[in-house]
Order: sequence, then C-alpha cells, then structure tokens
Amino acid sequence: MPYDVVVSGAGPAGLAVAFEAVKRRKSVLVINDRKLLPVRTQFVALDIESIKYLKGMMLVPGKEKPEKKRTEGEKEEPLSEDEKNKNRDLEKDNQFLSQLSSSHSRVAIKDIEQFIQRRIAEHQTGNIQFRENAKIESLDMSTGILKITDNSKPIQFTTLIGADGTKHHAANKVNEWHENNYPVSPQVFEYKKVEGPDYNLHGSFNFILKSKTGEILDFPEKTFVVGKTLALNGMLTFDEHSYEKNNESLFKCSFATELPPYLYHLINQYNKADDKKRNDIEKIIYEEVSLFIRTALEGYSENTKLDMNDTIIDFSPVNLEKAQKNPEKAKQKNKLKIQAFTTELYEASHAVYSHQQAHTRYLSTGDSYRSPNYQIGQGINNTFAQAQAVGQVLDGKKSLEEYEKLCKTLSEDMTDKTGLFRNVLKGEYKNDIKPSNMLWHHLFGNSPSNLTDFIKNNQNKLTPAHYQLALDIALQNNKLDMVYALYQMENRKDFTPDPILLQAAIITALVDKDFKKYDPTYIDWERTRNLMTLIEVINFNTLTLDANKSTLLHYLAEKNYPDLMKTCIKQLQKNGVNVEEALSQKNAQGKSVVDILKENNVNISSILNAARENVVHTYKNELQGMGMAQNNHQSTSYQKTSTSSE
Repeated sequence: MPYDVVVSGAGPAGLAVAFEAVKRRKSVLVINDRKLLPVRTQFVALDIESIKYLKGMMLVPGKEKPEKKRTEGEKEEPLSEDEKNKNRDLEKDNQFLSQLSSSHSRVAIKDIEQFIQRRIAEHQTGNIQFRENAKIESLDMSTGILKITDNSKPIQFTTLIGADGTKHHAANKVNEWHENNYPVSPQVFEYKKVEGPDYNLHGSFNFILKSKTGEILDFPEKTFVVGKTLALNGMLTFDEHSYEKNNESLFKCSFATELPPYLYHLINQYNKADDKKRNDIEKIIYEEVSLFIRTALEGYSENTKLDMNDTIIDFSPVNLEKAQKNPEKAKQKNKLKIQAFTTELYEASHAVYSHQQAHTRYLSTGDSYRSPNYQIGQGINNTFAQAQAVGQVLDGKKSLEEYEKLCKTLSEDMTDKTGLFRNVLKGEYKNDIKPSNMLWHHLFGNSPSNLTDFIKNNQNKLTPAHYQLALDIALQNNKLDMVYALYQMENRKDFTPDPILLQAAIITALVDKDFKKYDPTYIDWERTRNLMTLIEVINFNTLTLDANKSTLLHYLAEKNYPDLMKTCIKQLQKNGVNVEEALSQKNAQGKSVVDILKENNVNISSILNAARENVVHTYKNELQGMGMAQNNHQSTSYQKTSTSSE
C-alpha cells in the first residue's frame, strides 16, 4: 500500500513525527533497525516547551480536555478488555506526566519512547505500521519508491523522514540515489563538523547511591547539575521519586561525563564481550567504574551538598522485593548500566530535499540533522520542536523553506549555548576541579596532551606529589611541552622535584629535534649545573657520562623508561661514549643495566639500536607508592606502544 509518510528510525524523533502524522490521519510506516524495545536508560533534561508538548499529546482530537480514565460506575455494562487496557495505559501516561515539573525535568529516554508509543496507539485508526529489524535498502525520489531489507515488496511514499540518529542512514540513501542519477551535481546532504565538546570520549552511568548505614540520606539540593571535575565536563542528575519511594535511604543517579581513555576502552571491552568474558572482567570494571564515579562526584559536592563518604555506589535493582520474586530479571537489572561512546558534532548542509516532478520530499529531524550535544540536552528538545514543524508541513501550514530555516535557527542557537556552556564551565565550575592521585595515571597516561592543559590551567592546585607524578608521565610519553609546563612551576617554594628526573628531562629537551617548537632558553643553566651530580650537560653536542659511568642509565632502566634511554644513548654514542661498556657496568646491588632491562622484559637490541625501532612493552604502575592507590585498589597492567624521538 502507498504511505503518506515513511519514517526511518523509532527513537524519540521518529516516534514524535509518527505521532504528528497519525494525529493528522496520514498513513504511516515506521522502519527501525532493531526491535521496538525500551532499552535506552539514558536520562535527558526536558525544557519547558518539550514538557508542554508531551502533555499536549494527552489531548484527543475533537475534545478540548485531556482524556480521563473511565470507571465501572460511568457505564451500566462491565468494562471490556480493551477498555481495561486503555485505563492501564492512561494510568501509565499520567504517572509519566507526573514526573514532569513546570520548568526542567530529567526523564529516561525509554520512558519518553513508551509514552509516545502509547499515545500513537490511542490516536491511530489502523493507519500506522512498524517494521522492526529492517532499514532502507534503496530508494528513488523520482518515483517515490523505496525497498527495505526485510525482503518485502517495494513501498510507495510521498514524504520520507530521516529520524535515524547520527548515522543518518536515510539521508545517506538519498545521497546515493542522487549521485547515481546526477553524478556531476554535489551531494544533497554534506555533513560538516560544528563546535562541540573539547574532549570526544564520553560515557553514561546509571547507578544507585545508598546510605552506608541505611539511615536517612540527605537529598542533594539540586537535582540537575552541570559541572566539571577531574578536568572533565559532565552532567549529573538525581531522581527524587526513587528517594521518596525508598525511605530516603537511596536514590537513583545518572551521570553523563567525558571519559579518560583507559575507562572508555575498558567499558567497550566489557559491553562487547560474551557472557563468559563479561563475568571475568566484571569485578575489575565494577571497581574501576565505581572508583571513577566516586572520585569524579567529589567535584560536584559543593553544588549538591552531597557527602560521598556517607554513600555506597550500587548497581543493584532498587526494588529488593521484586528482585526476590524474579531473580533472573533482577540479575539482568543488576548488570552494569554503562555506555561509552565518542562524541563529535556534525550538521547537515540541508534539512530538506524535494523532487518537484514526483512531488516527493525528504526531511531530516533530530540527531539525523545535527549531532546532539548531550551536555546541554539539545537533542531531545530540538527533536520535539522539529516534530511539531513536520506536522505543520504535512498540513500545508508550513513550507519546506520555513522548516529548513527552523532547523538552521535551532542549530545556531545550540552553537551559542555551547559557547555559553563552555564559559560557565571555565568560570563558575573551575573551582570544582579536584585532582585525584589515584586517577592521574589512568586518566592521562594514555592522553598526555590533556595533562599538559590540566597542568597549565591548574598550577596553583598541584601538590608536589602531583608534580612528581606528572613529570614521570611526561617522561614516559616524551612530552616535552609537559616538561616545559612543569619546569615553569619551579618558582613555587613548595616544589622539590627529583633532580635525576629533571636532568633526564633536560637531556630530552636538548637532543630532541622537535624541542625547537618550545623555548629552550627556559633552562636555568647555573641552577641546572648545581643539580648535576650524575651527568654533565654543557650544550647540545657535549652530553657525556661522569666518573660513575652508567649511574643514569641504571636509574632510567629501573624506572623503565626505554624511550628516554634510547634518546640518551643516541647522544652518548654521538659524543664517543662506549655505550656497551656503560650498559655492562654493575651498580651497588651488583646488577648491570642489561640485567635490569631483562628483569623489565625490555628488548635489549632495541635499546642498542637507539631509537631505530619501536618498543612494545607491558609496564606496571610503578608509582603506586606515590599515593596513586586508594582504598587498597590495585591497578591493572596496561599495554603501551612507545615511539622514540628521532
């Protein structure tokens, strides 16, 4: 059968458009690439216009007031099964709407989707169909015919709606058709990067904060907080309903935040693993995620008046009575509700396309038009504004040009809000940053460029222990800009950096060809010479070992810095030092440099080749003694590929 509207995607955007079309008695087909199950537990912040829009869905066409539940007393005969089901749906709808305040509300995406599905069922008169586990295979805008991947017959359409998220599958199919038929013309939809988060690794966590003692837990003063902690931006929300429901001893939380690289990869490894592998790593990831959440939320304490010391982080089902009745369901609910994803914002060059002769048209909506900036709640709120506009297009009350203009305006407004959001974070929330020794190595070891910025922006907050740890990470990663940032901090009287590490940093600065990008004049040569007890540095070409010969190399081997060793050896060889002899010298414990390297499983030949090949090695957290471990938390080993400087 021909359809007035075909919708690609059944998230909030697709369902809202389907609702608008059904309300106007249009024939609708919704295509979704997975089952229509309410599985998206992420929370979103609805603005006042979105709340009004959802409440308006309760209005039935032809009636001025929202529909109410019918009772037995209103009818002489008993309620039919259909009427009972309808009453149950109305109860669910009213319960959902009761969560929405008059201003901003925090709601799970799955609850929004279920609500709209029920409202569609209430309004529809047999003129909507859903195709699950399918997507558009091909389309022809000149004939208004498309095929989908479930091997069904070709489908005739007039209006195609792209509501299929950031992968914009329907828009891609329009592009394919256009390229095949008009190869000289540019693409219909080009996606260009727009201003977004500074850091693109993100995650979301749903968990429960419980009172340690089971006593009353003070509920946070704010239920929705945007903040910055551990140098990462995030959005934290609390569920007051769960708090009231459980004797004020716990509440549900949702935390959306930028992630450190190690945690991003660990979460993806967990989510992609089969059940057996999941069980193997579940304890590790539970500890890592819990520790990250606990440490990160300390930065929000000022805005929430929440004392994390009084709480336990739990991923168990809230309703223990239900859990006992249905253990299998409880087991599923008890799984870690964590997601990790990358966020880069893209916007389509156009929101609409129309074929004049065939009278067919395509409209993008929601994330298909512009990637969402979840930290500002942009996606869901723009979606509902666009859905209402699509309805007006279907009515003929709004032109395609007006719809295009609306989408552009919403996008421009979001760009402005993104800039404002950044300013708020850099101003109001900058004092919330509370560095954690425990997390520094994990957080920045795989992304030292972030640590460099962190050091530059928070010099007055770093302790000597932080300094020592940062310098160690800088040397492991050959990050000279970080060394420079740290060196600039030495005018602080409370800093006494390890002189050997400092000398090693200076050597790296002198022999690395890229250091000219920085300012080598920062080195205080007189002070440096006073520190030199192991080596003598005069200028770029005169690095030699002192009478103790290999003491420095022993130190670097013990610290497991093969890259830095290769850098030093390379310069020593240039200056005529017998490196093999130095490597064989024994220290006070009777160990040579080679012995220590073997103990650390370092490839000896690569050291002797001095920076001519990569070294892949496993390193353990050698800085545990410097305060990185908390609560007896043991860090796991990580694989690291180090590339030396030529």
